Amino acid sequence: MQRWLWGYVVAVVAVGLITVVENVLDLSKGDWAAWVQAIGSIGAIVGAFEVGRRQMESGRRHAFEMDRLERTRKIAAIVAVVHHAVSQAKATEEGFRTMPTDVLRNILDRGLYSLVEATDALFNIPLHEVGPGAAVVQFAQLQVTMKRMSMIFRRFGKLDRDAALIDHMNCSHELTGAVGIAENAANQFTQIVNRID
Repeated sequence: MQRWLWGYVVAVVAVGLITVVENVLDLSKGDWAAWVQAIGSIGAIVGAFEVGRRQMESGRRHAFEMDRLERTRKIAAIVAVVHHAVSQAKATEEGFRTMPTDVLRNILDRGLYSLVEATDALFNIPLHEVGPGAAVVQFAQLQVTMKRMSMIFRRFGKLDRDAALIDHMNCSHELTGAVGIAENAANQFTQIVNRID
């Protein structure tokens, strides 16, 4: 039943009770004042409890909404870090696959790729903030894959020119396989966290 209807029913019943009591009981004006005051006091107490309950419920809803917004903001930031890491992995893999060894070594010396920094950013995110268990599994898979790619990247950077010429193709193949794994883990992670809210 709607609130206005409840209010109407209560008002009609109250008027009816007053009419019956007035005709059946012979009360003085002082008695009527005492009864009105008693009923008013009880109504005020009930009203105070109702106001408190509503404020508490409103506060609870507000806190829940703020918590949900904070979780959404954190997940959005984590997803951005994940996508940045994968884009750096793809760029690094493409560089290894398409560039001649000497050009690639020159670029690596200048620090134009940020694969290692993107990997470090992934490892700076606490796993307990990532989301549900399935999201943690995919995120951890991405972390492991990116760490492996960073190790390949660093290993290649430490090689002298002749060793780099020999190992270039091997590194390229390893990175190509790792990018596929990283993309899959990132896509699965994103799908999982997007289903949360």
